[in-house]
Order: sequence, then C-alpha cells, then structure tokens
Amino acid sequence: MGDGISMNNEAEKSQVRGKPCEGRLVQAAPGVRSAVVLSLIGQVTPSELRTKVEALAALHTRYSEMPHLEPALNLVEGWLQAAGCMTWRQPVPMGRGRHTVNLVAERRGTSDAPRLFIVCAHLDSLNSAGDSNARAPGANDNASGCASLVAMAHMLLNQRLLHDVRFILFGGEEQGRLGSKHYVDGLGREDRERISGVVNLDMVANLKTSRPSVIFEGDDVSQGVMDALVRAAATYTSLQTYVSLCSTSSDHASFIRERLPAVGAFEGQGDVSEDQRHRESDTPERLDFLLHREITVSVLVWLAEQVLGLEGRSVPGRIGRTTP
Repeated sequence: MGDGISMNNEAEKSQVRGKPCEGRLVQAAPGVRSAVVLSLIGQVTPSELRTKVEALAALHTRYSEMPHLEPALNLVEGWLQAAGCMTWRQPVPMGRGRHTVNLVAERRGTSDAPRLFIVCAHLDSLNSAGDSNARAPGANDNASGCASLVAMAHMLLNQRLLHDVRFILFGGEEQGRLGSKHYVDGLGREDRERISGVVNLDMVANLKTSRPSVIFEGDDVSQGVMDALVRAAATYTSLQTYVSLCSTSSDHASFIRERLPAVGAFEGQGDVSEDQRHRESDTPERLDFLLHREITVSVLVWLAEQVLGLEGRSVPGRIGRTTP
C-alpha cells in the first residue's frame, strides 16, 4: 500500500468488512512537521482534557431526552462560545412528544469560496442497567470525544481561518444516531457540496492495548480524509494506527450514508474487559489521558492543515507521546 492506506480492491475491502470494526494495522511514513501545528498541539495537555472530562462526568447523567441533557448543553456551549464560536441549538424529535438537541458551533473562514469541515462527537450518555434517571457519567463514552472537540475549538481561537469549521455535539446517538441523522437530513444543497471532511470522535481515552493506538473508520467516500488522518498520526504522534471500512456505528455513519466524506476516530480495540461503556463505572479515573491527548492531536493536525492552509510552513522530524 506504500505510504498511503488506500484499499482499492474488493477482496481487501471484504477482508476488513468481514471483521467488523477491528481494523487493519497500517504503516505511513512520517511527513514534515509544520511549525504552526507544533505550536497548536503544544497547547493541548492531558490535564486540560481531564478537567473537561471530569466536569461532564460529574453531571448525574447526559441522557438524550430533554431536560436531562440541558446541564451538559449549557456547560459545553459556554466552552465553545469562549473559543470564539457562534452557537445554535437544533431540536431533534425522539417520538411521543420527546426531543433531544444538537449543539452546533461555527467559525467562518475568509476564503471567497470556503469549504466546510466538521468535527463532531455525541454529548449524550447512557446507563443500560437503569432508566433515564440512572447515574450515567459516560467519561469515555463520550465525554472524552467532547473534550477533544472543545480543545480543538480553543486551539483555533487566535487563528485566522481560511475555510469554515463546525463543531457539533449530537444528542440521541445512544438511541440510534438520532441527532446526526436529523442534522444530515436537514443539510441544504450548498452545505452538502461544501463539506470536504468530517471527523467524529467517540471513545478516545481508554487504553485497551499494550501500545497506544487509534482506529479510523470510514468508507470509500472518505478515503482521502482517512489517508490524511493516518499521515497526521504518523507525523505528530507515536500512535499505532488501524483503519477499517466498517462504518455502521456512531455518528460518522450518518454522513457516509449520504456519501459525505466522514471518518470515525476511536481508541484502538483490545481487552474488552476494560470497556465500561453504558455503565456507572465509566468514570474518569479509568482513562488514559496521554492516549486521549495523542488521538486529539491526530485529529487537530488534520483540521488545522485543512482550515489554515499550512502548506510549506514545516520543519523536519516527528514527536512522540508527551507527559502532562
């Protein structure tokens, strides 16, 4: 496969799809590092990510149905507004008179013909052993993805963007991707044509493998985004990288269904006994915030390269894991 990760033959695709979401280990040669990107990622710290995860996990629940989700919406909306974003809320019907909410935050670019890039994560949590009032901290699933998204918004605060970026927190993911389906269904033709890449962060801080790793899930339509993410991880992190053409889980699948270039970013698969999703035990102390930072960095690099236009401003070398 060379330096990229293209899977151009059907046998290869079938092999990956035959093992749902396990992924295939890929190797990519490290590229050159941008001085601007190095400055941005240097501001992302494990302690900052931990603080955001702890704040969200401290809420009794982030169950999708309003008003259960309201405290989390208020908290994250404040963080995103402090990052210089315009925000608005999109109601999402859940049936029987109930609804959840998507939170959308946007920064506009200066280009006369701006492309649109999206980073998203689901805000809701779930305790499958109880009802909507049960304690559901959802630290890894998915306060971790939300914290990464907020960190990226803050890293771009003082940057002049060339293209538009939207940070979206979806409700209703745990009930069948209700929020992301509703959002994609409501996209106008102009926005659909402008979307050049979507990355969805879901469960990115649980170290279940001997070596820190990330898995990028996509489909043929998102091959270019997946390639760029793999190169970013190889150049700026020490992550072991896997790719998968399984895209049936989480909110990126709603975009792929409409042939929009979306990729899901997840922690590497490994010891399932470490998986606390949908349990009261999904708490911050179980998470690895060094891993969390590395995965955040890999997606932030992709986003910065796209919206800032950083070609040509680079220095040789690569970096590995950092300490808090």
